[in-house]
Amino acid sequence: MPFLFLGILLVILFVIRGRMNYANRNYGSKVGEFLEAEREANEARRRDIPEELFYRPDVSAFSLPRVALGGSEDAADKLRESILALAKTPMLRFGPGMTNRELKLTYGAANIDFIAECEENFNDFVNRLHEYSAALYAAGMLDDAETNMLECVRAGTGAAAPYRLIADVCAEKRDAEGFESLREAAEDADMEMLIKNRILEYIDSKKINGAE
Repeated sequence: MPFLFLGILLVILFVIRGRMNYANRNYGSKVGEFLEAEREANEARRRDIPEELFYRPDVSAFSLPRVALGGSEDAADKLRESILALAKTPMLRFGPGMTNRELKLTYGAANIDFIAECEENFNDFVNRLHEYSAALYAAGMLDDAETNMLECVRAGTGAAAPYRLIADVCAEKRDAEGFESLREAAEDADMEMLIKNRILEYIDSKKINGAE
């Protein structure tokens, strides 16, 4: 009986060891593949970024009438100046499906810092334009706020705030057609699915409460 128990124990240990060795080899293989892919991406040569990928806003299409921000028109003026200044900077917006490794392989590792700066410019521009437009909305300038946020949507923003503000405007104006157009734009947008679903839920909730 002791020998039988010892034999069973040895078999179990053998099986466990075999599985551990397999797991270690599999893990090592995946690590090796990852490191090789990173090496290839980091050695990718720099390539020019196509001009059509840059977002260059037409500031004449925006509507930025003077308004108070937090009770201060001076603060709003400074925000407006920063928006116009950012509009002159290079801006890019790549969707969530484009990883850093893919960006390196496509445009070269040397371009990554520049791409990150351009994406930051874009996000900053959208955020500031939304802040100004929210002040316009609060002041009852609905069309002006909507005009600005629609441009952000057309530019391909992945942020929820512009969509939410447009939905607020549509609710105030009881614009059923506007809701439909906004929902279609959100459904087609290249953004994180979680954010998209929340946007769609918000649009639907505002439509129920605002316009049918």
